Amino acid sequence: MDLAEALGYLATVLVVASSSMRTMIPLRALSIGSNLLFITYSLAEGLLPLLILHSLLLPINAIRLFQMQRLVRSVKQAPLGDLALEGLLPFMTRTRFKRGEILFRKDDPSHAMFYVLTGDVRLPEIGRTIGAGTMLGEISMFSPDQRRTATAVCATDGELLAMTEDQVRQLYFQNPKFGFYLVQLITRRLLENCASLEALPGRMPGGEGLRMEEAA
Repeated sequence: MDLAEALGYLATVLVVASSSMRTMIPLRALSIGSNLLFITYSLAEGLLPLLILHSLLLPINAIRLFQMQRLVRSVKQAPLGDLALEGLLPFMTRTRFKRGEILFRKDDPSHAMFYVLTGDVRLPEIGRTIGAGTMLGEISMFSPDQRRTATAVCATDGELLAMTEDQVRQLYFQNPKFGFYLVQLITRRLLENCASLEALPGRMPGGEGLRMEEAA
């Protein structure tokens, strides 16, 4: 077995190892290692298709690794309750909404949480309006049945950012501080929603018999 062949086998081992990773940072790091080894192997053996494939995959994996590391650093540096939005942006999808549009309905499956950039979102079941700079939909992602507990209706035109459930869970397991941030955010939201329910006309003090509604 010559050196080039040994590099090919080692690259294969790294591909298999990366597939077994549970979190994204080690997965991307191993993928970059396998890309570099496959590029070296394909150059030595004259395998042009393999060279092209891993030459394309290498910058993709490198960019994604950089984005995830920046996000983790952002979480580490942010005080609890103040997560830097810049670190989340590469993992969120920007979406515009129109006045009267329904983002989701109560009891819909929960697949994402949102950050309101501009505009207002109304939660009719609890009589609340969510404005710019507010997270939306975080509670239902961690509830047992993962169902929305309130309807979200756009009160104005606006724009929001969405992060999928898989992306949230990856970050949750990557950095414990992000987990504490979510726990703190969810707790504060539940307390706010309880206060909103108690303030509604005809509601009993203390919210007896009421189900606590999430802000999404």
